[in-house]
Amino acid sequence: MFSAWGSVDIVFKTAKGVSVIRSPLESLVLGITVHIAVISAWAELLNYEERFIQNGSISRLFSSVNMLNEKDYKSTEEIRATTFTENMESVL
Repeated sequence: MFSAWGSVDIVFKTAKGVSVIRSPLESLVLGITVHIAVISAWAELLNYEERFIQNGSISRLFSSVNMLNEKDYKSTEEIRATTFTENMESVL
């Protein structure tokens, strides 16, 4: 496991600014819930890799965990759909 002492080393950073420091990566240990920063970084990596798929292949889009927030789940389905659509528009 990584030490919590010392500096907050950035272990992974994308050109779009998504970064992950050491401590969230500890969530990759078996039995621990994966940290949202790790999921978002993984989505960025997968989207980068999509640039290199063969012509004619089905393209995919991976989104970060920020499409909906906790407060969005307390609202109606219609409001959730609108919020999700607006957030996806910014990704596309």
